[in-house]
Amino acid sequence: MAIEVLMPKMGVTMEEGTILKWYKKEGDFVKKGDILFGIETDKATMDVESEATGTLLKILFDEGSQVRVTSAIAIIGEEGEDISELIEKLQPKNTAETSSAKKGTASNSGTGTRTETSDGARVIATPRARKLANEHNIDISLVKCSGDRNRITEEDVLRYLESLKDKKSSEMPYDGIRKIVGEKLLRSYQEKPHIYLTIEVDMSKLVDKREKMRAENRKVPSIADYIVRACAIALKKYPELNSKLVDGKIIMQERINIGYAVDTPKGLMVPVIKNVSDMSINEIAETRHKLVEKALNGSLRPDELEEGTFTISNLGNYGVKEFTAIINTPETAILAVGAIENRVVALPDKSIAVRPCMNMTISVDHRVVDGALAAKALALIKNCLENLDESGM
Repeated sequence: MAIEVLMPKMGVTMEEGTILKWYKKEGDFVKKGDILFGIETDKATMDVESEATGTLLKILFDEGSQVRVTSAIAIIGEEGEDISELIEKLQPKNTAETSSAKKGTASNSGTGTRTETSDGARVIATPRARKLANEHNIDISLVKCSGDRNRITEEDVLRYLESLKDKKSSEMPYDGIRKIVGEKLLRSYQEKPHIYLTIEVDMSKLVDKREKMRAENRKVPSIADYIVRACAIALKKYPELNSKLVDGKIIMQERINIGYAVDTPKGLMVPVIKNVSDMSINEIAETRHKLVEKALNGSLRPDELEEGTFTISNLGNYGVKEFTAIINTPETAILAVGAIENRVVALPDKSIAVRPCMNMTISVDHRVVDGALAAKALALIKNCLENLDESGM
């Protein structure tokens, strides 16, 4: 009996995925557990295993297609099985649920892949050509074919890329992961009334402590690790910032799971450090380091990107002094961290000194958190970083 292969829903916020690669072709025998295809979501790239054993009878969507979750993307069954009725049943539904198939369902063969342009003309391209075009956000229908088989090759795409360098300006399609992320940010910004509070932090004691630890040849957690720890302390005291507003109800979440934004070659990813309030500073450092490494090499698991209750975005490494961040739905708050720089400050005795300082800006959903409460939480984060021993850091 034929079985539909579905676009998996890899997390509660995933709405669609992009098919990056088919590891099997039509007619291949597939065992349950074999790597069948690779996908990209708004948070990560990952390979997906087959959930059935049989022959891959039909691939319904080509590499590069964006498909809604739980939509059928392929069919597995017995060799020679008649699936014509099933294909006829699935094609209208799937055509409506993909943003990459313009007219009809894309097909895949060993020699090339097909889609249609907006006017219905066939576009045939090799998988390597389509993958390269997808990596550079190029509409494959704009590439001219130079081969004798009316098939766009990887060399054709490379020539097209070279031609773009000679132009003063060019257009890029707003699609794929950039569009998914953009729409989520827009929805958050429109639905959540953001308010922003900024505070300056004197990092002298923390900088001195890390230098002393380094001189003693001890493991030295990063500044980011201490910020994560300080946020966990503040969220535990002010749980409203760790809540979420869902269906008219404010849900107070017991677990403190802090997402840490990472700039990767594939775009922004936010791996989540789970149960931060139960961790020591060294455990936070070890966990965050592993997650950042996995984000950079593209090996994060879906569960390592889910269940965040609060997010930290740190642009200090880029020399940014101060910025505001958009809240990561469905969370209620996000902390934006700027660069540490030497500043002239007035001390309590009215003398002047030069101290390493940084700015932090918290964005909160004003429907859930009042400005005064957000200010108290931000002040506590500041106090934790400025007075390490007294604050339990």
